[in-house]
Amino acid sequence: MKTIHGPSVFSFDEVAGLDLPEPSPKRQRRGTENPFDGSPAPTVIQSRAIVADTDVHFARQLARCLKTAGYDVTLALDGLDILTQVSPYLLGEQTEPAPHLIVAGAVLPGVTGLSILAGVQEGAWRPSVILVTSAKERASHHEAAWLGAKAVLERPFSEDLLVETVAKVQPAWTRVD
Repeated sequence: MKTIHGPSVFSFDEVAGLDLPEPSPKRQRRGTENPFDGSPAPTVIQSRAIVADTDVHFARQLARCLKTAGYDVTLALDGLDILTQVSPYLLGEQTEPAPHLIVAGAVLPGVTGLSILAGVQEGAWRPSVILVTSAKERASHHEAAWLGAKAVLERPFSEDLLVETVAKVQPAWTRVD
C-alpha cells in the first residue's frame, strides 16, 4: 500500500517549468442493446475529475492514482485555475459533460478549496467535492462538512483510501439515460 505524502510548497515559477499531463479525451462506452428485452443499452461515460493542491507533485500523485482507477483527470495549478476550468459549466456555456468531481486542497493559492466548495454549491451544476487537509487545518473539517463536502481526507493517506473514498462519492463510470 502506497502512502501519499505532502505538503511541499512551490512558487508559480517552479510550477510553470513542470511538464503537467494534458487532459485525456472524453471516452464513452456505448452498448448496442439489452440482451434480455432488446431495449437500447444505456450510455455510460467516464467520470471526469479536477485535482489541485499546493504541492504540485502531490497533486500529480493524486491524478495518477485516479487515472489508474479509471477517472478522466485534469490537473489544476491552483484555486483560480479550478475556477477557470469550471466557470463555463457554472455559466451554462459548456456543451460537453461537466466534471463530476473536484479533489482539492482546503488551502490553495488565489482561491481556497473551501471557497470553491461554497461557490459550486450555489449553482445548478454541483460536482462532488473532496477536500484534502493537513492536521494543522482540522478546523476546516467542520466548515467543509457544513459547506457540503462529500469527504475530507487528512494527509498522509493511502492511495487505497483515496480510491475507496472517491468511488463512494463518484463512481469511475456514470450511467447516462
